[in-house]
Amino acid sequence: MTHSSIASTNTVVATEWTCGKKNEDQESFKARQRLPLLQPLAIARRSLDEWPRSGSDDIGEWPLPSTPSERDTNSNSERLNLDLSNIHKNPEINAGLVRREKIAFFDKECSKVAEHVFLGGDAVAKDKDILKQNGITHVLNCVGFVCPECFKSDFVYQTLWLHDSPSEDITSILYDVFDYFEDVREQHGSVFVHCYQGVSWSSSLVIGYLMWREGQIAKDKDILKQNGITHVLNCVGFVCPEYFKSDFIYQTLWLHDSPSEDIKSILYDVFDYFEDVREQHGRVFVHCYQGVSGSSSLVIGYLMWREGQSFDVAFEYVKAARCIADPDIGFACQLLQCQKRVHAFPLSPSSLLRMYRVAPHSPYDPLHLIPKMLNDPSPSALDSRGAFIIHIPSSIYVWIGKKSEAIMERDARGAVCQIVRYEKVQAPIITVMEGGCPKKAFECKGSSLEIVFADMEIWYQAKCSCVLDFMSFPNWDYG
Repeated sequence: MTHSSIASTNTVVATEWTCGKKNEDQESFKARQRLPLLQPLAIARRSLDEWPRSGSDDIGEWPLPSTPSERDTNSNSERLNLDLSNIHKNPEINAGLVRREKIAFFDKECSKVAEHVFLGGDAVAKDKDILKQNGITHVLNCVGFVCPECFKSDFVYQTLWLHDSPSEDITSILYDVFDYFEDVREQHGSVFVHCYQGVSWSSSLVIGYLMWREGQIAKDKDILKQNGITHVLNCVGFVCPEYFKSDFIYQTLWLHDSPSEDIKSILYDVFDYFEDVREQHGRVFVHCYQGVSGSSSLVIGYLMWREGQSFDVAFEYVKAARCIADPDIGFACQLLQCQKRVHAFPLSPSSLLRMYRVAPHSPYDPLHLIPKMLNDPSPSALDSRGAFIIHIPSSIYVWIGKKSEAIMERDARGAVCQIVRYEKVQAPIITVMEGGCPKKAFECKGSSLEIVFADMEIWYQAKCSCVLDFMSFPNWDYG
């Protein structure tokens, strides 16, 4: 073969490859048009009228792309029919099985997760009869290294090559998987998703798809309505917006899922909210992002007060209703401290003096004032611009600064009423204006004023409609 013929052949092959690649790219582009685009973070300073709302962070707001479940109910978008019939199918069996026995128990299970999505392991992937019995038309094999495409003439296969390793990046493949699942759904087929044991990768991909396709319950008006929900307590304003403000009464908190987050200072406001809902004969849906730690902690705390339960009993009660409930260690420790207070245990020698500063719940909600306990109570912590509560066994003092606003005094008195109500305190309440400080209440010792001053500055800037410069508060405590 001459050089010219070889060159000609190479040109033809290259042209065919380019055309084929172009067609694939066009098909892939069309498929991805169904998916929400990843939005860049919009960075902009805003006035107080444009104060960060739910779903935002301290430097900007993430536009939240809609999912098919959030589209107009009058549109033709379809909802997935999730099959929850297998949940707690055999609780008396599953409870006693160790991990290995559980895997063996599900070895031949083709678990239906949604109307067109099934999960399982390699044993089912090798059993044509089980696949046929469940109406499977497509197979997504997550571990091409281990599992072959056993029945290529019977099913449409898509194979991935994922390693069972924490360093494996599945985010780069998620949208391709979503494309595949959507194609199967539009073809009225059923896809069997499997890795080797049906435990990790296959379930991770399906969870990601359901999160995109369906969203969470907080985004599902139908589920909320079906359960008679009238109020919604959103614990994570950073992540979740108030989706249906015209349908439900919302209360939003700004809690970080961190062991250092202070939930004690917000608990009594939450109790007030729950009691208001109860007295109105309503129902409140409490949620964080996953319904695991933050929201469950607040409900456990309420049961401890309302039902007189211990932390252990309240935790087990909530866990029985929602098995994934699991307060993080920081929240659990604070609830154990709360247990002593709401059960009216006598003050321990280490807590004979409690001092609270009235301060913003969060920089994102600076006009929502709550009592935050000072770890180092001292007269030097008092600030003329604010209000403080000093609680000793014999009395509760409300200290009002000379420069404090009426709202500070009002909220300080409200916080004292909460302490009296929820801790069953029986002591006189004494109001002290600046200059008449109850010296006997303090054991004088050094105290840093940095956090107190930062709190006061944030509140005053917000009240005066100033834009906050968060960089000027490097040590701000988000509790």
